[in-house]
Amino acid sequence: MTFPPLSPINQLTQALSETPYDLLLYLARAKVYIHLDYHDLAVGDAYRALLLADEVQDDAEEYHELAREQLKAHLQHHEREKGCVCWQEDEEPTEEAEEAQDAESDEEGGFQDALAGAVSQCYTILATSLEQLGCLKSALDYCRRAMPCSLSSSSRMPRKTQERLEELHARLLRSPRTKDGELPDHGSARREIYPWNGHEPDRYSAETLAFLNQQLAEVAPKCEVRCTELPVLSGASPAPAPSSSTAAATTGTANKQLGLFAKADILAGEVFLRETSVITASNRLHDSVCDACGCDLSAAAAATTPNKTIVSCPDCTDTLFCTPACLALAQASYHAASCATDSRDASIARDVPAAQRSDALYTLLLARIFSMSITQAVHPLDLAALRSTWGDFSSAPCHADSDARPSTVLPFSMTHTITTPLHLLRALNVDIYASLAALSDTWIVQTVYAKLRATASARLASVAHRHRRPLAAASAGPDTAALHPLWCLANHDCDPNVTWAWRDGHEDADTRHSGDGGGGGGQMEFWGRTRSHDAAAGVDTVDAVAVAVRAGYEIKSHYCDIDLTWRERRGWLRGALGGWCCCARCVREEAEEVKEMARKAASEKAEVEEALSEYL
Repeated sequence: MTFPPLSPINQLTQALSETPYDLLLYLARAKVYIHLDYHDLAVGDAYRALLLADEVQDDAEEYHELAREQLKAHLQHHEREKGCVCWQEDEEPTEEAEEAQDAESDEEGGFQDALAGAVSQCYTILATSLEQLGCLKSALDYCRRAMPCSLSSSSRMPRKTQERLEELHARLLRSPRTKDGELPDHGSARREIYPWNGHEPDRYSAETLAFLNQQLAEVAPKCEVRCTELPVLSGASPAPAPSSSTAAATTGTANKQLGLFAKADILAGEVFLRETSVITASNRLHDSVCDACGCDLSAAAAATTPNKTIVSCPDCTDTLFCTPACLALAQASYHAASCATDSRDASIARDVPAAQRSDALYTLLLARIFSMSITQAVHPLDLAALRSTWGDFSSAPCHADSDARPSTVLPFSMTHTITTPLHLLRALNVDIYASLAALSDTWIVQTVYAKLRATASARLASVAHRHRRPLAAASAGPDTAALHPLWCLANHDCDPNVTWAWRDGHEDADTRHSGDGGGGGGQMEFWGRTRSHDAAAGVDTVDAVAVAVRAGYEIKSHYCDIDLTWRERRGWLRGALGGWCCCARCVREEAEEVKEMARKAASEKAEVEEALSEYL
């Protein structure tokens, strides 16, 4: 999809590929993003421009010369376009030009004024866009930084901009605070396939389906991928509605998706999918897990055989792998990029406070994607594990001049969306400016995040969930996450017909289905559920039917603890689904609660009326 305002985006992106250290180009593109209502991307460009302004001012910075030269060249070009001669170095000097060249201090003063004006624009864009995204604490911080700039005579800030900043500052100070007295600093951004993203394949083409089914045949021979339809989810608080299938059929709110289907009957308790992935993360800096598959190394040590021996990387001995095969897979797929990472950089997003654990795991998965992209010399969105992965994108992108809002949203914070990914790339010795189109642009990061949040599975050690270890045992381990691209093809239902767990791959057959949810990583397993939710009883009951999924039927997984209430499930699922779950169970349980509340209200009203009648 394209529309006219994209032309400036494409032109500015092309210009940035030629002069990636020109901070004024980033500012120009940020302003176009704001016009298109992509405030998250505007924040990314304004922050890069601010970093380049620091590079220009500090001659000790790595890109000082490049940033200064490209800013000066941009200003020279701008002045030539205006007919001014003071920046024209290539022409025969006129008397006026010679006088201007003699006034070097005036020239440097003009350069510094332009730089000061650019810095004030950076702060202004950051403050205003962060407010739009809902990150009020960060918005107030940048607003306060912008205020002194607005009073500086060198900033050239228009009076209207100064007034707008003052209004923003006053509005932020009046904003509601969180329980701890702070302004909220986590917001949301649009979640869609960007119109200029040329890396998304046609997921429903015969070629894509054949590719996925070829991969699936190796790990789940009883399954196949087909096209299906799912309801469009709402980002707003849902109201009681008919079942998802009815709603989709009667309102036309269904969207096409891929789904996992059984080619043959799958029995209750039968393991029908086993998938291993290297897109894994553990949030503890020094923990006994395999760096590749994420399995528990203590279990690997207990199961040591000639082919299963714990090994370390020859070049960074503190990185351990459960087997030589995992080491070889890591070196071929991602480890070459991260092998030389400074130990101080290895601590990024690890050992974080409890409130930040979920975001930290997604950040660490993003770091693994970066490493895979660099090692394999492939664009992140062209990696085999990500290319066909769906990010629960909005099916209807909205224009800046439209009142419609996207139906799905992507969590956003200044730290996890903007600053930490740039820190990760620098730790991998990546030039965050020259690599813009190939790796580091904010829209690429946001697209990867959308896919990870929609499809990655996680085990939070601090939370006891069904199909995970009990709390006492879980609290001793790290928080772990992984992306299994074939497993995640199964769509969610709060009344699933299969269940899953991570297995370390070193467990014996007697412990593989003990029901505790497995270890912290390694192999993902799917098996048919032996229990199903009884709508009449409202509890789980043993399924008398030995077949969990009959041939031809869709396999339905679960993305959260299905023992939670419908409100709790929707809260957990919103980040993964990009909206409120509308499965038949959620809709039914919500309707039942609304009906019960209405019954209680009517009963209380009747009691009050009876009491009044007796009194009167």
